[in-house]
Amino acid sequence: MLEEEAYQGTLDYLLSSPCSKAFILIGKAVSESISSTVYAIIQLIVCIVFFGIELTLGVIMPIILILILMILGLYGIALMLAALSLQFKQAHDMAHTLEYVFYLFSPVRYPVQALPFWAQIIGRFLPLTYALIAVRSLVLLKQDFSAIYQHIFLLFVIDVIAIFLGFYLFNWMEKRTKKSGLISQY
Repeated sequence: MLEEEAYQGTLDYLLSSPCSKAFILIGKAVSESISSTVYAIIQLIVCIVFFGIELTLGVIMPIILILILMILGLYGIALMLAALSLQFKQAHDMAHTLEYVFYLFSPVRYPVQALPFWAQIIGRFLPLTYALIAVRSLVLLKQDFSAIYQHIFLLFVIDVIAIFLGFYLFNWMEKRTKKSGLISQY
């Protein structure tokens, strides 16, 4: 997000404004989330109409809760990445690396149990891991909410830690780069 603002020439104005920069980032992330949600709803409608997927309100509501929790955790990680981009400017390489970490260590393609023990530990710190396990349990395995409450609780704990750590790191890095003069090099 910071890279886009720098390209458009508005980053200096955002960084010099008196409001919290983390909230500016969250606002941009929320607007992107709304457009992504509309896109996902269109995909869901296509899946229901053309592929005959049957979803009840009892399944959809927990899935929405899980998705909201996953997005909050990803916002925390995005704040950490934004903090790094203040220091290193070109954060797109770090973002792509983080994308690969998510694909490798979370159960996007295969279960976490298929990974080596050390990789399972890394996977257990990613919010995507618990969200995917919970949603798959609800939709594919037809389990009820009581069977996945532990995954949802762990997802909530990771979210809280990621958001607080993200805000702390971003504010710390912003002060550090302002003090060192790195912010003026954008």
